[in-house]
Amino acid sequence: MDDLQLLSLIVLFAGLVTLALPLLARLVEFATARQSGDWLLLGMLLLFGSALLAALWAVWVASTQNWLLWPVAGFTLLFRLVSPPILLRVLSQRLGDPTGESTSSTTTLEQSVTGGAVVLGSFVLLAPWLEPSHGNAMAAAETGLATIVAVFSFSQFYLLLFMGRMREGQAHFAWVAGLLLGVGLIVLTPAYLPGFQAAFRTTSALGWFGAAALFHYGRQLHPPALLRQLRWNV
Repeated sequence: MDDLQLLSLIVLFAGLVTLALPLLARLVEFATARQSGDWLLLGMLLLFGSALLAALWAVWVASTQNWLLWPVAGFTLLFRLVSPPILLRVLSQRLGDPTGESTSSTTTLEQSVTGGAVVLGSFVLLAPWLEPSHGNAMAAAETGLATIVAVFSFSQFYLLLFMGRMREGQAHFAWVAGLLLGVGLIVLTPAYLPGFQAAFRTTSALGWFGAAALFHYGRQLHPPALLRQLRWNV
C-alpha cells in the first residue's frame, strides 16, 4: 500500500466513523439503560468493522478499477462548479442588502471580490502554462478554498438531515466529518483518475468566472429577476 492509498484509507475510515458517532452515542445510552456491555461491544465492532471494510473496499476499487470512480468524479466536478458561487453568495449576504446605503469601502470590497474571483479563475485555467512556483501556489490556494466550501456545504447538509436526531453538543461531529470527506472528495479523488486534472481545472475556472458574474450582478441596485428568485442576497 503506497502513501496515497494509506492516506485515503485513513481519511475515509475516519470520516465514516465520525459520521456514525451520533449513532454510537445512542448505542451507549441503549447499553447503559440495559446495563449490558455485550450490546455496546457488538455495536462498536459493527460500527468500526463496517467503516473499515467500506474504506478498504473503496481504496481497492479506486486503485484497481478506477473507472468506477467516474460517478464520484462527476459529483466532484459538479461541486467544484457550484462551490465558488456558494462562497460568494455567503459573502454577499454578509455585506447586506445592496439596495441600502452604500459606502466607498463597501463598493471597493465588492469590486475586489469580483476581480479576485476572475483572477483566481484565470490562474486556475492557465496554471499548466505558468512557472511551477506560481501555478502550484495558485492551484493550492484554490483547492484550499474549494475544500473549505466543501466542509461548510457538507456540514450544513448533514445537520439539516440529522440535527433533529442528534444530542446537544454533537454538532461538531458534522464539521469534523465534513472536513475529512471534503479532503477526500476535493483533494484525493483527482489523484486516482488519470486525465481528470484537465476537467477539474476547467470546471473550477468556470465556477469562479460564473461566481464573479453572479456576485457582480447580484450587488446591483436592481439585480436580475433570476437572482432575486434565488434569494442571492437574503
